[in-house]
Amino acid sequence: MGSLWNRSGMVERYADDLRADGAKAFFFQGGTTSPLTVFRDAGESSAHPNPVVADANGRWPDVFVPYVVSYDFQVKSKDDVQITFTLAVPNPNPVDLTVVIPAEERVQTGMIHGEFINTTKPGYVRLNGRTIGNAASLATERANGLNNTNSDTFALFQYLYNNVNDAMATVSGGRTPSGAIADFNANKNIVLPSCRGAALFGVDDMGNTPAGAFTGLLFNVGTTTFPAASIGANSVTLSVGQMPAHQHTGTTSVDGSHAHGGQTSTVNTFHTHSGTTGAENQTIVISSSGTTIGSAGTGYSLDHSHTYTYFSGVQQGPPGGANLLTAGTTGTTSGASFGSGDHAHSFSASGSQATNHTHNFTTGTDSVNHFHPIPNEPGHSHTFTTTTIGGTTPINNMPLARLVTWFIKL
Repeated sequence: MGSLWNRSGMVERYADDLRADGAKAFFFQGGTTSPLTVFRDAGESSAHPNPVVADANGRWPDVFVPYVVSYDFQVKSKDDVQITFTLAVPNPNPVDLTVVIPAEERVQTGMIHGEFINTTKPGYVRLNGRTIGNAASLATERANGLNNTNSDTFALFQYLYNNVNDAMATVSGGRTPSGAIADFNANKNIVLPSCRGAALFGVDDMGNTPAGAFTGLLFNVGTTTFPAASIGANSVTLSVGQMPAHQHTGTTSVDGSHAHGGQTSTVNTFHTHSGTTGAENQTIVISSSGTTIGSAGTGYSLDHSHTYTYFSGVQQGPPGGANLLTAGTTGTTSGASFGSGDHAHSFSASGSQATNHTHNFTTGTDSVNHFHPIPNEPGHSHTFTTTTIGGTTPINNMPLARLVTWFIKL
């Protein structure tokens, strides 16, 4: 593209103001005698002859001069008499084509960004899990061109082919040893990694030693150092093993009428026994000499003694009545003696127990809430069942997020 010559469309005149019909204009590179080609259109597709000739009225056609530092032009009459000669007309390109943008400052194939839109964008495709390839590849996101030299999808096809494992960027029909160019020209397509509902995280090493950021976590596809590997889910239902350690507390229900049977443990220590024997129904008759002359009932089961009165004789009572005993001296029996009628024995025992022994017991039932204190009670437990709660609602596993469309440069 060039600039429009400032005399375009104007009438050339001589000094006497007559029209210079058929005038001729010669163009040169600035400061030289080298001809400069000028054009009929700004796109520089149709060149003027050199020189450019005015019409019969002396009017110049449109002349577009290419962008150069400067140019010279000479105007002559149709008889080659010079009318004007102008030198060093500046005509620089308004856009400095000499400025080169470094590659690292340009948007390059494979660069990813997100935008608040949900549609396509020229020069990019979406990371949506669909495919790209040439026009015959049956690609679903973009299919363009016949081969690697005229398709706008080849650069990204090759970028993914060389940098992303086939598990994350699968090539239809499989990758061959021939490489990306051959597979692209064989009408194969490649899958774009899907970022639908997904965030982007760094690989675990990135040129350094692995950070161990994913230790113990399972990947959906790939591993910790694979670009485009997939890990995680937007929601999850926890298993028992994933729950924090915790305890359940509870109480057993109150029971009704019941009994506990048991046996105390053996004892080999100093201790005492206390209690009361039952009444005995004994009749005893003792002679004046101190010997037993009659008795009824059974003997006592414990060594004990009775206080007694010694009778001096027997006196006959009234007819049909009881015999009367004559009072005498008092004394005490010892050993396993007989009693002196209906009576009871109170006793206590103390001292060391020579051998280990046990005491059997049985508690009675009761119809109200109660407990039985049992010395040296044997260990035991009560079981109870808790109610199952939860486990049906997935947990939101995502931080606060804003939704975008992820694009990747072709």
